[in-house]
Amino acid sequence: SDIDAEVCAHSATPCYYVSASNGSNTANDGLSDSSPWETLTYAIPLLPIGARLIVEEGTYQPDARLSVASNGVHILGQGNVTLENPLAEMGG
Repeated sequence: SDIDAEVCAHSATPCYYVSASNGSNTANDGLSDSSPWETLTYAIPLLPIGARLIVEEGTYQPDARLSVASNGVHILGQGNVTLENPLAEMGG
């Protein structure tokens, strides 16, 4: 996708992917748009410092509080991304 090509090509750290429609937290490694994780709740704690998380189009329903430390992680929405009942903490 356009975001993938532009952002990930210039990133010193890996890009990771989440897709509500075709992701899997058990079978995929999150390292490509063809092998995305399924949920933000699963993906966010696994991200290394400075990572880029590409959130593919879809509706996400976090099943726990999302906590993102201020460690340089960038979360980028691709297309129409909806968070239902988001509980989020940002900071560090």
